[in-house]
Amino acid sequence: MNTSNAVKNVQTCIWRIPADETGPCPPAIRERLIAGISGELPGCVHQALLAAGLIPDPFFGTNADGLGWIEHLHWTLEAKVDFIAGKPASPANLILDGVDTYATVFLNDQRVAATDNAFMRYTLPVTGQALSGQNRLRLEFRPVEEVIGPDPKRYNCAFFNQYRVHVRRMQCTFGWDWVHQFITFGLLYSPQLVGRPQVVFPGVLTEKVDARSALVQARWDISNLAAGLLCDVDVSIHSPSGKIIETKTVSLGSGLVAFTIVDPVLWNPAGYGEQPLYRATFKPVQGGVAVGEEVATIFGIRTVELLTEFDKDGSEEARLTLELSALYPQYPLVQGREFGFRVNGTDVFALGGNWVPCDPFPGAQTEDRKEQILRQFAESGGNAIRVWGGGIYETPRFYDTCAKLGIMVLQDFMMSCADYPVDDAGFMAKLAPEIDQAVLRLRGHTSIIHWYGDNENAMHDGEHAPGKAWFEISEKLSRPALEKHDLGRVFTASCPFFGTPSLTPLQGDCHISVFFSEDRSFMRSDMKDYRDRLDRTVGRFGSEYALYGAPDKESLVRFMPKDKLEDSALWEFHTKDNPCHPPGEIITLFNSLERSARNIFGSFKDADDRLSKFAYVHYETTRLAIEASRRKQPFCRGLLFWMLNDCWPASGWSMIDYYSRPKAAYYGFRHAAKPVHCSFRLSGGKLEAWVANNSKEPVTRRFTLWFETWGGEKTQLGAIDAIIPSGASRLLIATNPDAIVAPQDGVFFAEGGAGETGWYFHGMPYEMNPPEAVLSVDILEQGTEVLICRITANSYTRVVTLSGNAVADDNYFDMRAGEVKTITLKLSAGLSLDSLSLKAWNGAPVYLRPKR
Repeated sequence: MNTSNAVKNVQTCIWRIPADETGPCPPAIRERLIAGISGELPGCVHQALLAAGLIPDPFFGTNADGLGWIEHLHWTLEAKVDFIAGKPASPANLILDGVDTYATVFLNDQRVAATDNAFMRYTLPVTGQALSGQNRLRLEFRPVEEVIGPDPKRYNCAFFNQYRVHVRRMQCTFGWDWVHQFITFGLLYSPQLVGRPQVVFPGVLTEKVDARSALVQARWDISNLAAGLLCDVDVSIHSPSGKIIETKTVSLGSGLVAFTIVDPVLWNPAGYGEQPLYRATFKPVQGGVAVGEEVATIFGIRTVELLTEFDKDGSEEARLTLELSALYPQYPLVQGREFGFRVNGTDVFALGGNWVPCDPFPGAQTEDRKEQILRQFAESGGNAIRVWGGGIYETPRFYDTCAKLGIMVLQDFMMSCADYPVDDAGFMAKLAPEIDQAVLRLRGHTSIIHWYGDNENAMHDGEHAPGKAWFEISEKLSRPALEKHDLGRVFTASCPFFGTPSLTPLQGDCHISVFFSEDRSFMRSDMKDYRDRLDRTVGRFGSEYALYGAPDKESLVRFMPKDKLEDSALWEFHTKDNPCHPPGEIITLFNSLERSARNIFGSFKDADDRLSKFAYVHYETTRLAIEASRRKQPFCRGLLFWMLNDCWPASGWSMIDYYSRPKAAYYGFRHAAKPVHCSFRLSGGKLEAWVANNSKEPVTRRFTLWFETWGGEKTQLGAIDAIIPSGASRLLIATNPDAIVAPQDGVFFAEGGAGETGWYFHGMPYEMNPPEAVLSVDILEQGTEVLICRITANSYTRVVTLSGNAVADDNYFDMRAGEVKTITLKLSAGLSLDSLSLKAWNGAPVYLRPKR
């Protein structure tokens, strides 16, 4: 498990099991566990066991298979918590946030309450139990099966663990098609014992915005407000430059104050403008004297519209709907319906990925680690993520980081792939306050532009399904909570949504993939039509687009033994699989990865070549999927890959792996995500060069089409001066590739300005046969954290890849004859530069020798 990056405000604790524990505890460590082992909060029992050396790394090899006993024991957590008193005296509250999951709470050996929802913040009154100074906290955890019973009532749910729909905790760690089952016990946040007024869930919501003014509302909840205590709150608004615009003092209990901001500066998604952020501070006061801690939050001012209009007859969108409907005979022919976002009056193309928990264990999900992943994502050119409904509601710093980076967030409520037990009054009693509290927690975050009711619970239904679990939860809980607390931020009842069924790519958003069909025919094919399939696999808004590929070798050897990298069973274990196979046939995700790599790029020359192709297939499909979607904008208004990051070390879907290393897909994404980008498609025997513009303004360029041989001889096939409107794609030039005498002796290029180049090889990639290439490397700058080098290729060089424990700003790229390229490497602490090399598919390794 990843234990890098320190957690702030860590508290120590003790984990133990009862002396009379009857669960399946390994005899060799039973006495140690009865005596107790040290742990940290935030954190969980798995982390404590690993730190104590009592279990092997849960993520290495197949170790996880031997650790299931942990989830079946009774665990007691003991910690000491300091009482934070206030003036004047007020009731004492114990605050427990993210208790996973069923725990009886004791303070100073007196029972306080019981918890049953890991998504809740519990504010527990303990005025009679709290002591001045240090207090003893004890949480007695019960295993899931004891609480729910040995035979839970069955509901339709993916991945067959019937317990998960009854339990309000991270759903994916009950076992999914990309993460092992890890049911743990612990806390996502450190406990607090407070005795002073508190502003809770502070946030600022934008209500009315125009060029001259913005009406905003500062909102908050409260805790520890003594009956009859005359307490106020000073609320101040600071401009993006830090200047105080206005301060108002109102009753703390009001929970609301409005401000008018004159000449507001607007927050924009990345690529569409700047991200100026205002700041609001909240300070409880009495008679002008502070009686509670000041808290602050940042916010931006923007308008967001969800575009869901039906296509107009005769429009280009209607034509494409009719054309693509032939590809989806399982869905009825319908009038097309768009799905997309207009921010501050500008239509934006949402490009990014789905965010899942970056670790199955609470304490390992550090803020620094999340920020590192988000910053890497922003550097790739992405501007949107979806926080997926089988994970957790993320932390304030997570959403604030997104706001600072211009990342739009589409936020699910935490339900996924199941019919939840709406007929169970106890379940609904847990779910209702969770949803209400989730809205209170998140409503003030500027980065959140959209709410989804869940993930895939309505996928096979239409837009109205009274009696279905998703519909009952959406209409009775989620929508009312948003209408009450969130000033009308846009909401759809499930993801995907619109159309009948909601899965249709022709209306609303969709979950889609070139690799999956009802019979998985593409997986069983020779895949020679993969580019054509990728060109046609486009929906109105891909809220999930599933593609896969392996991490690089540096990550693989951290969770697989070096001598087992060709062990298919181990790959299957760490790839996992979606169990929805065609009748009588099993084609696993790893089977498909291996077939894709071989069918598209050719037979494996050796073990390293196999690993390289396992990785690069993800680059190729990601690049082409983005290009296909952008060619069809504004018919397509967004593409979010499944998935951005990983929850455990895996070979599968993510663009950034569990260790926060970019995979090949990340670089394919980065190549195709440039604001202005050229691409190719072969249609009717003609090779078409296209350009897409996802910048805020129109662009004017001269675009040129070339054929270039392996040795660098260039033939110009056409040129055009074009004005490309914002949010548009245009066909530039069409030519006959067979007009070139030997079209497989080189590559076609379309280019405009810097970084806007698209390329095409006229044949399958395994038919590319450039001569042996030689790279030369010059070190331009060498430091302890960064290495900058200049690379020159003597002839066409295929898939230049960095090897070694560093992260490059570009990787897995091709180079043309005579091309000179500068790359920047972020170095790991203690790294020997002698271990870094560049290796091309058609060339020998070149070591990045440091300057001596």
